[in-house]
Amino acid sequence: MVRGFIILLFMVIFFLAGAVYGMKETKGVEEKPITEDTPVSVIVEEGENAVQEDPLQEEDIEELLPTEPTLAEKTASALEAGVQGFYELVVNILYGIAALFF
Repeated sequence: MVRGFIILLFMVIFFLAGAVYGMKETKGVEEKPITEDTPVSVIVEEGENAVQEDPLQEEDIEELLPTEPTLAEKTASALEAGVQGFYELVVNILYGIAALFF
């Protein structure tokens, strides 16, 4: 009993350590510092017409989109699939047992 509890605690510690490591991993993502020189949306009024200039172009937006999933995302996806499969298996077994008695 104590052995199982210790193993469970170790699993929780390793999971949390991996989650923190995955969150700190910035591989492939560059953070751009915000400065005063960063262009903002400017509204230029010309008579009755107002024209809004957008500083973000399509190229800038494409750079911001992630291209490849990180190791943490791949691991989370695999764990999600495993947990969902295990849950479905347990529910089906319990449903079958319940069906025997009712």
